[in-house]
Amino acid sequence: MEKLQITDAEFCVMKALWKKEPCTSSEIVDEVSKAQDWNDKTIRTLINRLVSKGAVKAEKTGSKAFTYSSVIS
Repeated sequence: MEKLQITDAEFCVMKALWKKEPCTSSEIVDEVSKAQDWNDKTIRTLINRLVSKGAVKAEKTGSKAFTYSSVIS
């Protein structure tokens, strides 16, 4: 099995997700914003990258709403 490579920025998002999962992107943005001075669009981009890499699972909960949970520990 190939080892998953994530960036330091993506790791910050993972730490926020691990604190309280499953959670919404807004909850992740709020948590990451406590430690990093990043734009919310940047954090949402990092979430989407993690979903694409298979590190995070997105589950649709409404017409536009998703909850996210980690696939890796």
